[in-house]
Amino acid sequence: PMMNSSSAYGGRDRLSHHPPRRVVSPPPAAPVMRKPAPAPVNMIEVSPGLKLRLRGAAETREAIKNDFFSPQLCVACETQIFCISDAAQVICPTCRSIQPLWGSGVHDEEGGVGLGFTVDDLESMQWDCLNEQKQERGQNQQQPSR
Repeated sequence: PMMNSSSAYGGRDRLSHHPPRRVVSPPPAAPVMRKPAPAPVNMIEVSPGLKLRLRGAAETREAIKNDFFSPQLCVACETQIFCISDAAQVICPTCRSIQPLWGSGVHDEEGGVGLGFTVDDLESMQWDCLNEQKQERGQNQQQPSR
């Protein structure tokens, strides 16, 4: 006697010579660990076709925390400015001119362009750094008013 297609053999009749197929799923793949994307590098065009790395505010602030900045007199407006010591060029915050950081001895590609800051900026950032350090220790100090 022949059985119908809804038999105990998974929808096959008894005359079929092949056992029912089993579907085997591959084991779940291990999660792929990707490296975090590197922080974007901001570039600034300092002359036609020459783009250099811009050393941003966070890097400037870190340099001030570590007393790693140098003075410079802006050649365009004669303002006393400061910049990260190992920058190759500096942007004057007063007149926005870009000029070499004299005495750094750093090549353009290595040192990039640092953000210039004035004496007042320096004082303010140093107070901020000092207050951050004191807050870590549970103290706070106010900047003297002018």
